[in-house]
Amino acid sequence: KKKRTTEVRHKRRKRRGGLVGKLKKAVILFIIGYVGFMVYYTFSKPYTIALDPGHGGWDVGAEGMIQEVELTERTVAELEDLLKEDGRFRIVLSRKVGEGMNITERNAKFQKKHPDLMLSIHGNANDDRTANGFEAYPSPPGYENHEESLTFAKLLAEEMQTVGAKL
Repeated sequence: KKKRTTEVRHKRRKRRGGLVGKLKKAVILFIIGYVGFMVYYTFSKPYTIALDPGHGGWDVGAEGMIQEVELTERTVAELEDLLKEDGRFRIVLSRKVGEGMNITERNAKFQKKHPDLMLSIHGNANDDRTANGFEAYPSPPGYENHEESLTFAKLLAEEMQTVGAKL
């Protein structure tokens, strides 16, 4: 009976898109809205957005219901497509799908492109499913865009909390 109950629950989650799917959609919609708002006030040049799918190559990141690298690459690909469709953004990726780069190499690539906004997408998981929640890390104090980064991180965290994510 326990196995059957687990199978039924899994099928229901699959039909509903699951929490991961809902959170991913909420993040994407919020980011597009926020970026669109920012672009509205800065028409002088294309808004450059740097997207970093965490991990890659041999480093698959956390493993839970899905490998973190797969989650991050899919999320970044969907976000990139949506932003390109909009036409007002220039997208810079830290790495290609399946490519392995450490964080220093990914950061160096972004430093050359001078993005207006940088998002590094990650996921948390562990075997007993106690790793969960949403995290947003702004630029550290003293950096040029600290205040803007902190404001964006707070807005993103608030939006994630409204769709049920733990912070």
